[in-house]
Amino acid sequence: MVKCRGAYQRAMQVPCTGLDQLWRAYEVFEQQGSSRALSRRVLEQQRPQYQAARTALGPRTRLHQPLNPAALPFTPGTLSPCLRTAPLLWYYSKLCVLVRGCSLHAWL
Repeated sequence: MVKCRGAYQRAMQVPCTGLDQLWRAYEVFEQQGSSRALSRRVLEQQRPQYQAARTALGPRTRLHQPLNPAALPFTPGTLSPCLRTAPLLWYYSKLCVLVRGCSLHAWL
């Protein structure tokens, strides 16, 4: 029970998308314990850390929301604007140079 409580408490300090559901599950976990007074005290001790993680989640979400996680990465400045939609061409061209016998340090 102590290890499970510690895992919940560490997880609630990380700002992530499922933080509210995690807090509700933690409340249920604590309330199912043996002592109601202990569960209330522990929840009140953990509430500021949960609130801090929740407030940190807002700016982080606003930063990550416009990003497309399915987009392929490319090295900035190496592709022309018309080829930015096909970043695999950059990788393929570097691979072809490596296969032709150029040294590895020139590729990197």
